[in-house]
Amino acid sequence: MTPTEIESIFAKYHKPNWGSVSVDETLFIRDLIDRHKPKSFVEFGMASGLSCALIAKAMDDAGIDGVIHTIDHDDTFFGDKTKPNGFLIDEIYTGSRVKVHKHKFKRSIDLDDLDLGPFEMAFIDAAHPHPWPLIDTLFVRPHMTGSKTVIHHDLELFTKQRVVLGIGPKYVWDQFPESARQRGEGGASNIFSVSLDIDDATFERIFCDGILLPWTSQLGPMVVHRVRKVVERTLSKRALDAFNEAMIRFNAPKK
Repeated sequence: MTPTEIESIFAKYHKPNWGSVSVDETLFIRDLIDRHKPKSFVEFGMASGLSCALIAKAMDDAGIDGVIHTIDHDDTFFGDKTKPNGFLIDEIYTGSRVKVHKHKFKRSIDLDDLDLGPFEMAFIDAAHPHPWPLIDTLFVRPHMTGSKTVIHHDLELFTKQRVVLGIGPKYVWDQFPESARQRGEGGASNIFSVSLDIDDATFERIFCDGILLPWTSQLGPMVVHRVRKVVERTLSKRALDAFNEAMIRFNAPKK
């Protein structure tokens, strides 16, 4: 897709306050797809389906016969409550190379049950309060293969909030070493990618340091149970201890 083609799609389908990727951010994703040629892609945060459709078009243009699984926790588009999530996908992407599968009422914590992977690339644009972007990264990690590239949106969201809740992407960015992260430039500075093609010790350090930063969202009992299970399965006791300490600091029941 050329910048002109992407701008034409945005002019026709995008509306203010929809929170989707921008033209420049789409080009950032397109370039990653061109470089890594992922045949399997997972997206968290379906919303209108605009980003998913653009990802499918980018994969198609790159000559990839692939699949995208797009996941959302509900089925009502927040930007227009009369529309279901993903309503733009079939209208924008009319090709046949890339198969798109929608998964409603699911989150990253459901990946083990869904059994969809492995994935070569992921796009995380779901819940932005901390620790959700870190948790999404934790849960997708065991399902990644190939380049193991994970894209995060809304790095700069916290700068726009009077009450800072959407700090999660920034915390993820800060924990990764420079060698394993890439930020978009200019108009794409709100998006970045990290490589999960790193050793277990490095990822464990990322998780432990990140999870002990102050949370801006609390986790329910079912989420806590699943986080503990995946930490026990994929990391060490040090990581489990860090999560349990974070629970005491930031997730204790309010009196």
